[in-house]
Amino acid sequence: EFTTLSSRIKNLESETSKKIQTQNTDPDSLNKIISNTELEQRNIFTKLTESKYKVKSSKEIQDQITKLDICPTCKQKVTQDHIKNLIDSEKSLIQALESKIKKLDLDYQNKDHEIIKLKLELDLARNILSETEKITIKLDLLKEKNLRKKIIEENLEEIKIKNKSIGLEISNIENQLQNYKDLESRFNNAREQFEIR
Repeated sequence: EFTTLSSRIKNLESETSKKIQTQNTDPDSLNKIISNTELEQRNIFTKLTESKYKVKSSKEIQDQITKLDICPTCKQKVTQDHIKNLIDSEKSLIQALESKIKKLDLDYQNKDHEIIKLKLELDLARNILSETEKITIKLDLLKEKNLRKKIIEENLEEIKIKNKSIGLEISNIENQLQNYKDLESRFNNAREQFEIR
């Protein structure tokens, strides 16, 4: 039982060190990274919403310009060339905004995937941390048992030494008793001889 206890302690120590080595990020730092990434994603969403609103506004301006005969500001007749220039200007603005929207949408999706990946890493890090804590508790218990085992072994060794000492004392006492028995038998022999005379 003592040898299995020692081997279990060694196994748990190596298992714990492997777990600690594989866990290169702690949950707190992952939480910060997730928070920062979510903030970046919200900023992208805000820019995306603004760009979509600008596209909608530009399309409304295009519709209004085509229906325009007289300029509301200067009260002059609006020429078809001027209308075409304004519509072309709005079209190029819309194209630039739609290109920006595609990029922002892609960035938003990438951040979404990154957040999902980070949350999975966070769950894994928490699981590893939990397992490491469990193993550490087991290791501490086994170390305590190992300490008790050493104390028991030391006590057992002391008992063996005392046992040998007591065995020697018993042997000495038995020898002395044997001497007394021999003495008693010589005494009885001597008394019988004395009584016979």
